[in-house]
Amino acid sequence: MSWEGKKTKADFNRYSSLKTRYLDHYHFQKDSPLTEQSASTKVCLVYDSIRAGIEALTALHGYRVYTHVGLVEFIKQTLKNDALASRFDTYRIIRNRIQYDGKNISVQKAAKLIEDMEDFLYHLGHLLQ
Repeated sequence: MSWEGKKTKADFNRYSSLKTRYLDHYHFQKDSPLTEQSASTKVCLVYDSIRAGIEALTALHGYRVYTHVGLVEFIKQTLKNDALASRFDTYRIIRNRIQYDGKNISVQKAAKLIEDMEDFLYHLGHLLQ
């Protein structure tokens, strides 16, 4: 494994906990209106939901991954899905700009991004079943 993480045994308790967080974050943001004030927060919550879902998959496959970039590599190498990995990496970069650089996102851009992220969550949900 050339990415930041380690091989362990499948951890079904961790999987279950992370899958619950994946759903909770998504439903929490879904119940909140999209406004200028909430746009950045909602994008970050959907990203957190995606990240929790991917981390749940790492637990199911018997990995502990320590970085967001490591999660991208997990998707590429273990799930063999470069398209999903690329999308997740794009979301990671946008989320980092919001979270660490203080960038804002307009309601229109947030709505479009959240729609795309929800499509990602749909595909991720199939992998989590």
